[in-house]
Amino acid sequence: MKYNSRIIKICKPMYKMGIKFLTIGMILLAIGLAIALCINIWVTFFIGVFFVIVSVIMCNIPNVYLVSLIKAASNSMTSKQASKIVQTHLQQSEGVNTLLFVQDFIRNDIQQKAE
Repeated sequence: MKYNSRIIKICKPMYKMGIKFLTIGMILLAIGLAIALCINIWVTFFIGVFFVIVSVIMCNIPNVYLVSLIKAASNSMTSKQASKIVQTHLQQSEGVNTLLFVQDFIRNDIQQKAE
C-alpha cells in the first residue's frame, strides 16, 4: 500500500490538537450549561458541542489512516491489535517519529514475507 509521507507527518500533531480541542470543548460545555441554566443563554453550550464534535473527528482521522496502513502492511494483525498499537504511539508525548513508526512496520512485513 502506498502512503503519503506528508499526511503521516501531521498525524501526531493533528491528534494532539484534537485532544486540546476536546479539553476546550468540555470546559465550554460545563460553563455553557451553567450559563444556560442560570440566564437561559445557550450560545456557549453550543460552541462547546461544536468543539467536542471537531475534536472527535480530528482525533479519529490520524487513527484510522495509520491503522489502515499498518493493517495493510501486516496481514496477520487484527484491526484491534493495530488500533491499540497506533493509539499507544499517538498518545506518547515524545519518542518515535510517526513516519519512522510506519516505515518500520512496512520494513518488518517485507522481511517476514521474504523469509
